[in-house]
Amino acid sequence: MAENDGPQGDKALLAQTPEVEIAGKTYRMRRLGLPQSCQLARIFEAGKATCSVDLVAVAKSQDVGQAIGASVSLCMAAMGNAERDVMSFLAYCLGVDVGEIRDPELFPMSSLVPIFRALWEHPDLQSFFAQASALLMPTETSTPDSSEQSTS
Repeated sequence: MAENDGPQGDKALLAQTPEVEIAGKTYRMRRLGLPQSCQLARIFEAGKATCSVDLVAVAKSQDVGQAIGASVSLCMAAMGNAERDVMSFLAYCLGVDVGEIRDPELFPMSSLVPIFRALWEHPDLQSFFAQASALLMPTETSTPDSSEQSTS
């Protein structure tokens, strides 16, 4: 099917995962699956309780800077309520154990931004956001002014 072509479809399964350098060491991100989508849902839900971020709008914009900022904001906001999920998710993504991710010699505070930059470039996460945002976006037929022709 044509809709499975590109980073949002089957080709995402074949794409190489990004690397991130933290404190002089390079980590290749692991593949993300259903368990990680559940973790992200819990993290984002905990973050939305204290931080107003429209993830659908962020995903649709495909603005990497905005996505990184939104992700960092949600995860930082979630730290109080979902610290275990955040640490476990980041440790899984980097292929390290949670004890390592908590070690400031290995992962200083500043490492959060390059980790989220690499996550946003991750083909599995891009595919997830593209497909999830397509489900959450109102279709043309569901909008009140759908009888008007689009000029774009």
